[in-house]
Amino acid sequence: SRPVVKVKSSLSFSSDSKQIFLEEKNCTLKDYSKVTCLTLTACLEYNGVGVDPQTELNVQILLDSKKPKSPRMFFLSDEGKNVINQTLLLIKGTQFCKSMFIYVKPNLRDKLTSLEAEMRYSLFEQKQSARRRHLNLHNFSLPNLRDKLTSLEAEMRYSLFEQKQSARRRLKSDLAPILDLDDESGLVSRDSVSIQKNCGKDNVCIPDLRLTSVP
Repeated sequence: SRPVVKVKSSLSFSSDSKQIFLEEKNCTLKDYSKVTCLTLTACLEYNGVGVDPQTELNVQILLDSKKPKSPRMFFLSDEGKNVINQTLLLIKGTQFCKSMFIYVKPNLRDKLTSLEAEMRYSLFEQKQSARRRHLNLHNFSLPNLRDKLTSLEAEMRYSLFEQKQSARRRLKSDLAPILDLDDESGLVSRDSVSIQKNCGKDNVCIPDLRLTSVP
């Protein structure tokens, strides 16, 4: 059977209260404008029976995943972008974590929808074409050549390369690993923060719009 890679992942904002205060502008953009920001930390770790000691994962982190067409959060290191794609090399049994600064777009209109970050990952599949070796023979001339009657002959010798490898090891290398799909939620990690709106302890605003008409 193919080796099964079991991945543990987590994604979390630095806010313990799960709220963000827009009045606190603690980061500066390239144009020197002040913005509200916080830290987002992503962690990954893999294990499994028969898996390689190292493996590569394709990782995508999407900010404001509830509003991908009009995002309100961006990466401070890459202003104006709300999605990054990276290929990470992980070591079996060793947790890898990366923290990044996230800033909120100023002058927000939608303060009711929570700000959500999402991380997805998959195994890195390297497409390798068959290796081809070309032998290029270029015409050349030798100065002061005396023997011009005997033909010039090129000779190439080759033999099969015998690699000493046990059958079990060869079978293992031929089987590509797969991700553990028993827990589908494990392929995606999410975390969210809400914008502080002065709507009580639960920070949930309930509109109370009333209309009156006078004949």
